[in-house]
Amino acid sequence: MSILINRKAVDYRRKNNQSGFTIIEMLVVALMVGILSAIAAPTWLMFANRQKVRTVNDRVYNAIQEAQSQAQLTSLGRSLEFGEHQGIPAYRIYLTSGGRPDDDNAGWQTLDVNGEINEGQITLQVIPPKKDSRKHLEFDHRGVVQNELREKGPDDPDDQFFWVVVSSADNTVTHCVSVITRLVSTQKLEGEDCPDE
Repeated sequence: MSILINRKAVDYRRKNNQSGFTIIEMLVVALMVGILSAIAAPTWLMFANRQKVRTVNDRVYNAIQEAQSQAQLTSLGRSLEFGEHQGIPAYRIYLTSGGRPDDDNAGWQTLDVNGEINEGQITLQVIPPKKDSRKHLEFDHRGVVQNELREKGPDDPDDQFFWVVVSSADNTVTHCVSVITRLVSTQKLEGEDCPDE
């Protein structure tokens, strides 16, 4: 039994076969993608900001531990300074006996990991104890914090805290590290537990 195929009919069907999407179908898909993006984008940005602030805060905590450890291991006083280097939160550790480096650009290490923080995305603020004018931490040869309060004694227990506050540029996410200068106790906090100054 043989089947006859009409080649002209097959060719005609191939020529008139219109595959693909209509403009309306493409517009509906684009509209759905736009709506989903509008819903997901703010949540993603908030998540990304929270992660960046948490990363910088963890690095602040590690920098304090590193400076204290260097002072103890070398039996030489170390100073730890926080600031910004090229618009990105940074820190530097130097010998207390040598004094602050003359070159303002010397020794800075950024607090971001793999360069994912752009200039102005994260703010870093140092709040020293109320009666101590220094905006850096000094560790003696044993790793004990040296400050003006040690000689005077604080009137208020809150005068013992040295704060490093890390926040997103829009201040929606805030984390901080507190150092109790009398006990050299370091603690990571977030949100309302951080000072507003």
